[in-house]
Amino acid sequence: MRWVARNIDVHEPDPYECPDPFAWTMLRQCREDPGFVRFFVEKLWAKLIPSRSQLDQVAPKALDGQAQLELIDRIEQIRDEAIAGKRLNVPAPETTSAFEEFAEEEDE
Repeated sequence: MRWVARNIDVHEPDPYECPDPFAWTMLRQCREDPGFVRFFVEKLWAKLIPSRSQLDQVAPKALDGQAQLELIDRIEQIRDEAIAGKRLNVPAPETTSAFEEFAEEEDE
């Protein structure tokens, strides 16, 4: 079903990626009959999409964005440590503008 849904609008789908002959037949039907596309989306594909209540039961915290927020905090901490020169025992980079660097090169 997923392969058919992913390939409905693909002009030339790769037949070697097709999971089985039935999927190829369903894709062909979707392309030949607009009524079948409607049937496919409303009756078949819609049943594969989990409802919100099913998602909440399986992984309620996975949808709240907490993991992403923790990752952002960690990245910001690493960035701040790198700027302060605390990471990898590397001194903080000097802040010079591109114009100052260009002027130094011109003086040499």
